[in-house]
Amino acid sequence: MKYLNIIIRSLVFTLIFFSSALVSEAQLNTISPYSRFGLGELESQTPSYGHGLSGSMVALSTPFSVNFTNPASYSSLARPVFQTGFTVKNFQLENAEASERNSLSKINEMSIGIPLGKGFGAAFGVFPFSSVGYELSENSVVLPDGT
Repeated sequence: MKYLNIIIRSLVFTLIFFSSALVSEAQLNTISPYSRFGLGELESQTPSYGHGLSGSMVALSTPFSVNFTNPASYSSLARPVFQTGFTVKNFQLENAEASERNSLSKINEMSIGIPLGKGFGAAFGVFPFSSVGYELSENSVVLPDGT
């Protein structure tokens, strides 16, 4: 029963956390000028701890983390796992006239893994697909005489 209460609390917390993200507006995610074209600057779909492994996480199976690149690893989860990843990027953009240094930090992932029994588990999470740093809009006033 205690185990079930932990799972229910984890799920309620996760649902509240994810639903609050749906109604909030995020901060600036990138300063790259190329992010204004198409989908923006594409993000890595690797969990934060996988960047230290150079993205080679396919064979990694641990009881205390969720590995989306290896769904078979969910069977080794020892208890409910709530995982959040953060990313910090340092930029230096320069051209002949000017240069700019900036640092951006953001939440990179949120996921939860739940063991469902011996040898079974499930996981779900949210990863950003791309970052867009520009929102372009044009406003113009048309006078009655057409100018």
